[in-house]
Amino acid sequence: MTWEETVDKKRKALLALIPDQWRIRSDQLPAESQRSVISFAEESNLLTAEELTITKLTVQELAGKIASGEYTATQVCQAYCHRAAIAHQLVNCLFEICFDAALEQANKLDEYFQKHGQTVGLLHGVPVSLKDQFRVKGLESSIGYVSGLGTVDEDESIVTECLRKAGAIIYVKTSVPQSLMIGETVNNIIGRTLNPYNRLLSCGGSSGGEGALVGFHGSPLGIGTDVGGSIRIPSAFNNLWSLKPSNERLPMGKLKKTVDGNESIPSICGPMAHSVGDLAYFMQAFLQQEPWKYDPKLIDIPWRETRYLEGKTGKKVFGVMAVDGIFGFDGIVMPHPPILRGIQQVIISLQKAGHTVVEWQPYKHKYATDLITAILFADGGAAIRRSIESSGEPAIPDIKQFLELKQPSIDLETLWKLQSEKYTYQKEYLNFWQQQSHIDGWILPVAPHTAVRHGDYKYYAYTSVINLLDWPAMTIPVTFADKEIDVKDMQYKMVICQSLSCARLCTFIRIPLNQIIPINACANITRNNSQCSLYVEIDRQALVATGRLGIENCVDTTANRVETIVKLNAALITIVRYTCNQDNCDTEFLIELFKTVSNINSVSANVTKEDIIDFIYNDTLSSPTINCTSNQRCETNNVCQGNYGVQSSSGNNTIELNGNPLCIKTSQDDYLLNIKESYWPNGTNTVEMIFRCNLENCLDDSISAPNTYEKLEPFLISNLFNGTAFDVNGTCL
Repeated sequence: MTWEETVDKKRKALLALIPDQWRIRSDQLPAESQRSVISFAEESNLLTAEELTITKLTVQELAGKIASGEYTATQVCQAYCHRAAIAHQLVNCLFEICFDAALEQANKLDEYFQKHGQTVGLLHGVPVSLKDQFRVKGLESSIGYVSGLGTVDEDESIVTECLRKAGAIIYVKTSVPQSLMIGETVNNIIGRTLNPYNRLLSCGGSSGGEGALVGFHGSPLGIGTDVGGSIRIPSAFNNLWSLKPSNERLPMGKLKKTVDGNESIPSICGPMAHSVGDLAYFMQAFLQQEPWKYDPKLIDIPWRETRYLEGKTGKKVFGVMAVDGIFGFDGIVMPHPPILRGIQQVIISLQKAGHTVVEWQPYKHKYATDLITAILFADGGAAIRRSIESSGEPAIPDIKQFLELKQPSIDLETLWKLQSEKYTYQKEYLNFWQQQSHIDGWILPVAPHTAVRHGDYKYYAYTSVINLLDWPAMTIPVTFADKEIDVKDMQYKMVICQSLSCARLCTFIRIPLNQIIPINACANITRNNSQCSLYVEIDRQALVATGRLGIENCVDTTANRVETIVKLNAALITIVRYTCNQDNCDTEFLIELFKTVSNINSVSANVTKEDIIDFIYNDTLSSPTINCTSNQRCETNNVCQGNYGVQSSSGNNTIELNGNPLCIKTSQDDYLLNIKESYWPNGTNTVEMIFRCNLENCLDDSISAPNTYEKLEPFLISNLFNGTAFDVNGTCL
């Protein structure tokens, strides 16, 4: 059976588990163009009035009404099964459905209640949805791999067992991304899970199915897992409260994973719900089951009601992450206006309540991001690759980009060193915390943006540092983005920073078709005698994030960093051409940038950004052209418009710019790069390759990148600065 046939069989089986009377007729379905379906259940009349009432209650309210006899477990289970079925048809969020087994369990709970006059536990009759990682007897746990289909679990995860002991009803398992390792939820099994607030936007990941289902009120309580933000990201994107406890607090025993035994950065499970009270109620109910008796890794710490109540009283001191006086900024990627506004709202609310707010300068967060990335992908993606290849399914785009980097696995000694660095960082941060005036908690964004367009979640540093530190964290819904209030910051995409006699060029390189996610790339512009150099440093995470842009065509890859020496004009033109051909490009900045590129002092007052872009672009392509046949190689000083020929021992290779094969002129005074001994994806080692690294080529996802590179000599420019420079460490001299 092919992987496509396996998937088709799974999809049909999943749909068959939704009762006919709960299926939405085609004339009732919202149009694909309808973004929000968050109110569909209320507006469609598909649920009864009682079902609507039940599915808007908090966990505490549900448990209380069941315990009082106002609702039966069966009534509650029926309502949530119905709403979950509707949710799946709108946002594609379920992997496993067990409505019949859930209703059978609910009936048994009702019989127990009628016989004994009491509940079996604090979660008696409360439906709980589980991320697909959690094993449930009789269901599959594919974790997004087609190869995971067809095997039914005969045992249950410790979390599942403890939930059942507390009286919870398991009725669905929710979708996850292939491999669990991205902040989106897309796989080849059911496709992409959508955000119920806006189906054009991501629901987050990897607990994205939980985020979408709970956000739609198709579940009162979802349990997700988190190794780099996988509970917090979907909670933030779906307006939910959530808790990521510290390690050894909740059991992770008998969960499905890509590979067992990788515990350098432990995955943590935690609740996702609609109120902070529900998070506390879950922890109380769950810890009453004494999970440390079933998982030897857990610490024997029961629910401490007195400690909980004490924590809710008195005035607190909160540190809010800030860099350069900007609250919510990690110093790497600037949050968008609605995020900054939300942080300010939190500060104001805390201060009005009498609490103290102080600045928290993040400690080595860039280093922390690099470290956790190196640890999480220590095997170079080998386990993920095996799981994908075993079924023949393709890798989803984000995973494909990572695997194409072909990062080598690290040896055991290197892994030990990374683990030692992790402990050292944890100790340094603990010392850093203790050196502050008394701090009760720290506040930072979950992400630098609200929910992103599908495929555009790229920056994990706001959440992953907490996993590296192994601290507990929770998400707090604050507000929604508002176009009327959150005005686009026209200076956001690019900024030239000047310090004394030195200059630093900083730009946000954007992902294609994305107006939301920035990736920082900064460069020191230095002058040494008559030679000025532009050094662009992009860390490995940024390389992964921009991998589909083809930006790796312009970089030399080292073990932990990506460094490139590029010609000044080529780099600036690349930035201008790519990031400024957008509707929110800052014309005033472009003019200043153009002055720098062209070494002129004035530009006509009525010049437009399009004029500048076109001028730079056309000037770069002003060389004479000739026609090239497919078997011709590019000759120096010729630009060939037509087939691009590169002679090699195994024949001709071509490279395309916007679909058109192209030959490029090279000389000392133009903006082109010469890459020698480059390996292209077909494995051919070309003797010499002329590759154009400015304009669209470096940022065109149709271009495949070589695997080896040669550093380039810096472009020579005179009189850019008056003898000033940065030293090798980036310090202004």
